[in-house]
Amino acid sequence: MQPSDDAKMPLAGFIPFLLCFTLGLMWSLLTPASCHPQQALCRLASTTALCNNCQLSSLPRDLPGNIAELQLNNNHIRTLQSRCLSGYPALRILKCASNLLDTIEADAFLNTRHIESLSLADNKLFTRYRQTGQALHSLTHLRTLDLSENGLTEDMASFILENMTSLEYLSLSRNIMLRLDMDIFRDLHQLRELNLERNMLFEIDWAFDHLQKLQRLNIAFNCLPCLTNFRLTQLVELNASYNAIEWFISHQDMEETFHLETLDLRDNKLLFFPFLPTYSRIRNLLLSNNRLRFYENLTDNGSQNWTTTVQFFNIKGNVSNVTANLWDETLHGGISTLDLLDLTGNQGRVTQVLSTLPVLFGET
Repeated sequence: MQPSDDAKMPLAGFIPFLLCFTLGLMWSLLTPASCHPQQALCRLASTTALCNNCQLSSLPRDLPGNIAELQLNNNHIRTLQSRCLSGYPALRILKCASNLLDTIEADAFLNTRHIESLSLADNKLFTRYRQTGQALHSLTHLRTLDLSENGLTEDMASFILENMTSLEYLSLSRNIMLRLDMDIFRDLHQLRELNLERNMLFEIDWAFDHLQKLQRLNIAFNCLPCLTNFRLTQLVELNASYNAIEWFISHQDMEETFHLETLDLRDNKLLFFPFLPTYSRIRNLLLSNNRLRFYENLTDNGSQNWTTTVQFFNIKGNVSNVTANLWDETLHGGISTLDLLDLTGNQGRVTQVLSTLPVLFGET
């Protein structure tokens, strides 16, 4: 039995539609993601393009050419390809955190070399760190750089930071650095703030001494056993909390006034009150949850078994010994400017220290 003409007509009309649908689907699957219009996924606010959480696998290429800020956080971008930003010559801020980024090609920032702020946090830049370093070296106006949580060792970081003389803020937190030598930050002459928290640092070896403009340093949540010969006179804030520090000893022979205002040594293993600079402006001294005991009563004990002095040695044998009287109040340094002293969670009596302080906040 042959189908009627009425039955043929709907089927004949459906075939062109099915053919168009199939071709469209195949085109969508075969066309690279970088060729898809992506502006629709982003939200524009003045000269800022907000492309966060858009499941992008590559940089959008169809945004307005005058954008000054491009946010690409929380996407699936693996590579910043050569000239991928060349269509945005006015770009000043680029945020590409929390992607799958492991490669930045050498010419990725061609025609966008005026970028001032770059966030590459929470990626995998350790994979091709040399290529990344070569790309970053072209950003001669870069002032802010976030490389936190990228699996970087100190040698990788040292290579990436070569010749980055314009940097003012740098974050290398949550990496896997162990030791810092005096060369790692040698080119960062303008650096004002440095974040190194949550690495595995156990030695810093005068890494910061030549950073003459450094004002804020965060080395919290590491494995540092002591801070000795502290002489960063320009530093305003030092956060060294949550380490294993037993001694904090500043350089006692310096006549220059230290600008340090906040010293955070919470949750360490301090055995004695820190040896502060002789001349300082310290206002906040945070010493909670240490092992501080004040043994001034031992000086009255006539037994030869009691030790009233301590010697400090450099295990490399290239620094002279320092002998200090543990009960000498002058070792506390200049503390007349203190507004806040937190000694919570320590042991023993603090009458020897209290007698020298104008104001005390916190208790034992």
